[in-house]
Amino acid sequence: MLKFILAAILTLMPAPSPKWGESQAEFRARMALVAQAIDTAVTGNIRPVQQRQAAMAVVVKFWGESRYSPLVQNGDHRGDGGRAICMGSIHQEKMSTGDWLALAGTDLGSTTRCATETVLRLKRSWFYCNGLNPKASWPEAMVLYGTGRTCRSSESRWRSIFDDQTQKWVRLTTTRLVLPAEPEAIAEE
Repeated sequence: MLKFILAAILTLMPAPSPKWGESQAEFRARMALVAQAIDTAVTGNIRPVQQRQAAMAVVVKFWGESRYSPLVQNGDHRGDGGRAICMGSIHQEKMSTGDWLALAGTDLGSTTRCATETVLRLKRSWFYCNGLNPKASWPEAMVLYGTGRTCRSSESRWRSIFDDQTQKWVRLTTTRLVLPAEPEAIAEE
């Protein structure tokens, strides 16, 4: 599933922002690490039948919360007025300060901790929303994850954002994704 996750990330974010000072090769290596972290988090916490859908929910949430910025990943930039850390925009609730701060970092360990906490919170959201409505799935879980209060995008002031995330999730889960060639391989052709 690792190549599938990387292909999904690169579909949403094919190149780094020029503001990051990252080459395409450095960006791709960092995204490969992010894909590995997501794969580890999902396979360790989600039933096999739901892993692809859950992985795409994390890919979309990371994109929506951070645009895969290394400044968000390493904790230099925090969301929600400084209350949210790492690409999953995790609030400290029920975590020690040390555990919460350990979610930030561009290394595999920190990124895996961030991905795991994101997966666990999405999974709880999935169970809550599915308990209210058996037709609810990962898009509704992403809404609850983002709002903390509702599973329905129509009940949120950020409806357009959640509807966009749902469209991205649907596209990633229903399209055959292909991993783009390495920049060096393209240059050699």
